[in-house]
Amino acid sequence: MAAATGNTTNCHVELDFVGRWRHRYSLPPSTTVAQLKQTILHDFGISPERITLRLQLLPYPTTMEHQTLAAYGVTAGQTTWPIAVDVAKINVVVNFLNLDNMWYFVVACYEFDSVAEFRRLVVGNLRATGVDEIGPEDMELYCGGVRFGDGGALLSQYGVRDKVWVDVKTTEEVRELRRRFTSAL
Repeated sequence: MAAATGNTTNCHVELDFVGRWRHRYSLPPSTTVAQLKQTILHDFGISPERITLRLQLLPYPTTMEHQTLAAYGVTAGQTTWPIAVDVAKINVVVNFLNLDNMWYFVVACYEFDSVAEFRRLVVGNLRATGVDEIGPEDMELYCGGVRFGDGGALLSQYGVRDKVWVDVKTTEEVRELRRRFTSAL
């Protein structure tokens, strides 16, 4: 959606998503805050109501959605303007389907977290509950019946939103380990 970066009539902005990663756009200075949020929604699947933008010359969160980037001092040219994107975390319910003792817990994460990062968060929660035999590679993740693929993909690409359930199926080897562990208690 970004315009050509060689166009000097545009302003170059670099979005900093809560310090986790960055993304650059070349946009007209007449772009409004609302339009920029819509662009983020289109490209990353993050709902506008979960986003607060902080432009370089404005130390406090913007509330005037109709204001343009130019109104906040962002000008056209080769200067790259940093824009902080504060995104509210989401709570995802992780539901284990096929272990002997079915259980679930809530993981706080971002919609733009990668599948690989989400797997690490799930494993961290498992370790905290004393479950050590399940690693990132032992889990198949599903949301709305759709199986997660590449670990570099974003959660938002699979429809993961606040209070959405992500189902986990563990491999047969892990289920067998779990059965042995449970029967040994």
